[in-house]
Amino acid sequence: MEGNTVPVEAGSRYLSPSRAFDLWLAVLTNHQNGRDTHIRQIKVLGPRSAKRSSADAPREVCPLKLQTRELQQFASIR
Repeated sequence: MEGNTVPVEAGSRYLSPSRAFDLWLAVLTNHQNGRDTHIRQIKVLGPRSAKRSSADAPREVCPLKLQTRELQQFASIR
């Protein structure tokens, strides 16, 4: 599986919005050679839209067109 490395240093030009279907995080280096590495928190922001509860929307409406039960489990982030 291919991926792109996106630097996250302050002032990086890559900090502008990007489109992605799947997001993987990998710690490439740290000060203890990979020992006891944890990612404690990450914030992923989506496009701004009108707030509405999932109860207001019909179950079959999905912007990604995920129609099967196996794919619908990936339709939202808990």
